[in-house]
Amino acid sequence: MSRALRVVLSFIPTVVGCMIGAMEWEQSTGLAGVSPIIGSSVAISALIYTAITAHLIEKDLRINNKKAAIEFITEWQSPAFCVIADKAGTLKEKVIADRNFDISKTLEENKDDIRPALVAVLNFIDKISISVQSDFADETIIRKFFHVIVDSYYHCFRPFILEQRSKHQSDDVWSGVDQLVDRWTRQPEL
Repeated sequence: MSRALRVVLSFIPTVVGCMIGAMEWEQSTGLAGVSPIIGSSVAISALIYTAITAHLIEKDLRINNKKAAIEFITEWQSPAFCVIADKAGTLKEKVIADRNFDISKTLEENKDDIRPALVAVLNFIDKISISVQSDFADETIIRKFFHVIVDSYYHCFRPFILEQRSKHQSDDVWSGVDQLVDRWTRQPEL
């Protein structure tokens, strides 16, 4: 809705109030009867304009949240990130196939190839978490697309995440991954 249309719609009560005020003016000889009518009309117009504007702002925010969620999906599916996700996914499949798989040893042996891919995926999930928690991205869309992905990376690489937190002496290392899994575990489907 354009600003001009909002102004027109919101000031209809003012016009009506002025018309009623003019009729009251003809019937009386003073401003005493006209002022409250016109004042009330202006106040009602301001409230209507504010309500319409607030609704449009909320609508714009919802649209932007959906766009942000779609941008995450698009980034995940981009050719460049697919290469990264495939490398990390191959490691994930090995961990799923063999629960005794030594993640640290494999990452140390492949620190120029697989480790950066896994770090990039965990950083990406952390970024998603921050966006969801701050209402920057639409959680329903994000959750429908990423729930299984986030859950599988979390459960496969939890030991690696904890190892990195200990190594860096910080509980903040990929804390968004924990928070997102916890949030989606506690919350029923959206």
